[in-house]
Amino acid sequence: MRYKIVGFVFLVCMLNQSLAQQKDINQHVQVWISANNTFQLNKHWQLLADAHARKTIDNRAGQFYLLRAGALYQFTPKISVAAGYAHAWIAPSQLGWTTFGNENRLYQQVTLSDKFMGSNLSLRFRNEQRLTELIVADKKTGTYRFVNRARLLVNFLIPLSSNPMKPELLVANEVMLNLGKDVTYNTFDQNRTILGIRQKINTNWSYDLAYMLIYQQKQNGLSYDLNHTLRLFFYGNFGTKISD
Repeated sequence: MRYKIVGFVFLVCMLNQSLAQQKDINQHVQVWISANNTFQLNKHWQLLADAHARKTIDNRAGQFYLLRAGALYQFTPKISVAAGYAHAWIAPSQLGWTTFGNENRLYQQVTLSDKFMGSNLSLRFRNEQRLTELIVADKKTGTYRFVNRARLLVNFLIPLSSNPMKPELLVANEVMLNLGKDVTYNTFDQNRTILGIRQKINTNWSYDLAYMLIYQQKQNGLSYDLNHTLRLFFYGNFGTKISD
């Protein structure tokens, strides 16, 4: 099973590389680091708090900083819903520009989790309402572009050992679509393909270290970014321990 999943991810990567040879593609190397924290309040309720930083090695294209907070309600061990707010500071993509744009973002999500052929499978649908500040001639304009973005994440964690402290294989893919009257040329936003490992550090912390291939269409619909991203995400779980 694990070989089929990895093979699928390999095919997606090869497809993205093939597309890159046929279109106006700008390739970048990035590092993405984040801390994703969950605070368990009781059997059903959790508070969520994330901090993200994505750095592009060769220039500022695709670079951002993001803070996100929310609340999650666990209906059953397999079904949860969440909602919250995020704020992002987005670097300019034009060479020589220095002004960061602000983005205000609301989000809602549903997550389904289950066992699948020996792996831990999660499906997450997230809907985002994004107000992104427009920067013209390296100056803030005070106007914003509204986009409703729909995201679907398929995430596999495949145990490599019966020891829970040993690494698990992480295989995931997420596709994102833009919707709304301000969307003209780029209904397709991006696809993220992820391959790496996840490992527990202790009872409260775990991390994943992965390669992420991000294939993103620009707003003009004519050019694309293909970002080769080293991803290091930390996950903290705190608060009341809930028994099954």
